[in-house]
Amino acid sequence: MYERKLWGLEAAYAIKTDGQKNWEGYYNYPEYGIAFSFYDLGSPNYMGKAYALQPYIAFPLLSPQKWGNIYLKAAIGAAYVTKPWDRLSNYKNVGIGSHFNAAAKFELRSSIKVSRHTLINLGLAFSHMSNGSTNNPNAGINMPNINVGTTYNFSKGRSFLPYKKLNYSHKISFSTFFSFSSKDVFPDGVGHYPVYTLSNELYKPLNLHTGITANWDIILDESHWKLARINGDNVSKFEMIKTGVTVGYLMRYSKFSTSIQMGTNLYSYYKTAGTIYQRLGLRYEVFPRTNLQVALRTNWFNADCIEFGVGYKFIQ
Repeated sequence: MYERKLWGLEAAYAIKTDGQKNWEGYYNYPEYGIAFSFYDLGSPNYMGKAYALQPYIAFPLLSPQKWGNIYLKAAIGAAYVTKPWDRLSNYKNVGIGSHFNAAAKFELRSSIKVSRHTLINLGLAFSHMSNGSTNNPNAGINMPNINVGTTYNFSKGRSFLPYKKLNYSHKISFSTFFSFSSKDVFPDGVGHYPVYTLSNELYKPLNLHTGITANWDIILDESHWKLARINGDNVSKFEMIKTGVTVGYLMRYSKFSTSIQMGTNLYSYYKTAGTIYQRLGLRYEVFPRTNLQVALRTNWFNADCIEFGVGYKFIQ
């Protein structure tokens, strides 16, 4: 389906932290901002082009250096694809089934200072676009790439406040998250079906800003029930409940936090969904015990669903 090489452009506005908040010093004074990207997807007849808008955060891997730094960048946002799948006019595009999609990007970047205000950037990146099965087909678009660019620093230089190690609670906390998703059943026209997830989480702090998680997931995916009925299996929705466990790593930035989890299904009636799954989540603490969460659950590089949920911390 690809007719030529993929290429793209990105423009970003970034803010460099200086340690005004404690978490900034712990993470070596990261930068955060928003990036706009354009992609020629290499298939003008079937894929078209994509436009993405993504908030991001970039973590320096070294303490502040005179020559620049090496960054690990993570971005998540939304993308618009000009030519999604269509049953009649574009049936060969099995990668994307909708115009609007989630977009994620991970990048390892070296920024080298060539003058007081100018840096040259060299990076290795991986970009992913999909709609989380809200509209099928949804194989997703995966784009490993090499990039080069430049950064202009408008500031006159700043000093960094030293990081102060603060005391924290070593106690394990317990939270429960309830999430909702919607999935489209392929072939076209079968309909959308809800996905409900109850995730029970133990969190062990490693310090004030990071920790490890262990989750027990209980998932009812009604799209799997519909597929089983289409295939002639006379099963109830209750029989389609699957369970799984994950381990993960959580990073906190004031009221925001990100989590990365890897898990396996303990029981699943619908076997073709895959045994190993991952969850990439973004959380926001609205109250001391309550978090809102949006997460992408995947089976490796194939997005399974986008979860929108709320969590409550019972033990802290």
